[in-house]
Amino acid sequence: MDNTHKIIFKLLKIKGKNKTHIYGLDGIMDNTKLESVLKKIRKKLEFGSIIIKDDNDIQVVEFMGDVIDKIKDYIVMEKIVDVNMIECNIESDIESNINDIDMMIIIKYHKLKGKNKTYIYGLEKVLDSVKLDIFLKKIKCRLGCGGLIKEDDTNNPMIEFMGDHRDKIKDFIIEEKVIDSSKIILKGA
Repeated sequence: MDNTHKIIFKLLKIKGKNKTHIYGLDGIMDNTKLESVLKKIRKKLEFGSIIIKDDNDIQVVEFMGDVIDKIKDYIVMEKIVDVNMIECNIESDIESNINDIDMMIIIKYHKLKGKNKTYIYGLEKVLDSVKLDIFLKKIKCRLGCGGLIKEDDTNNPMIEFMGDHRDKIKDFIIEEKVIDSSKIILKGA
């Protein structure tokens, strides 16, 4: 498998409807193989898809709705592509417009029973629920791992990731202009 070739997932909002576009599959397989893969995806995941050409005459596979995570997980699990070949682009701005001096985001690393986990606390104070969902999709694509929103012991929301991703998460938060770097605290061993 050629790991230098990228498969790009884009989540777009077109005429008020979410659509997932996948670019680059035609670069790693011929049309017969691509149709076979899409048939398996449609059958296994029950998602409809079509092959279209974008404005630049580039081949795109289009799915209705936000199905990036499910399709990405499926094509990696089935060894259709390597996870390192995947790049995600969520077409939405998640920049926060909250500049409250008391707002702090805590990124905490914790090791429990041999499992490494990274938690993000405080994003719900900075991002509304829609922007938080977009943030989660984008950061999962960046980190190449799963992540989910949970509640801590005091019923406050937090985001949990497997592994130690403190520095990458901090860099991503700064890059996306969610909050100023001075308002980010890293904790853990």
